[in-house]
Amino acid sequence: MGVVACSASKFDPADFGKNTLPARQLYSKSDLFTKAAAFAEANTDDWVILSAKYGVVHPDDELPAYEKRLPRGGDRAWAKGVRESLDSMFDPAFTHYVVLAGADYRKHVFEPGGYYFEAPLAGLGIGQQKAWLKSQLEDF
Repeated sequence: MGVVACSASKFDPADFGKNTLPARQLYSKSDLFTKAAAFAEANTDDWVILSAKYGVVHPDDELPAYEKRLPRGGDRAWAKGVRESLDSMFDPAFTHYVVLAGADYRKHVFEPGGYYFEAPLAGLGIGQQKAWLKSQLEDF
């Protein structure tokens, strides 16, 4: 199961004459998001997005524009809701998560334990993350 972080940079649905956009399109203004989503689609059975405002969203969920970021160090209440959503959607005993999200998104969701996950972008700067994802996508 791929897990991709949302991005601060978003398209405005109004620019497309709409009130909402599918999450995969809303966040696709970000090169990092686009590469992470492509990696998740190519390497996992399914994927979801961690939205700073809405928690766990499916790439095709329709969302309005919004401005919200997780605080440095994460948000325990947000993470609790994300864990509850993941647990209701997927069995943690049988789900392997590939987490393509920064430390603020991982800290209180995945790192406390209870999930089998890998975070291949952990410890990399933004430029390094994009380069790693690009190199992985070139193999396909």
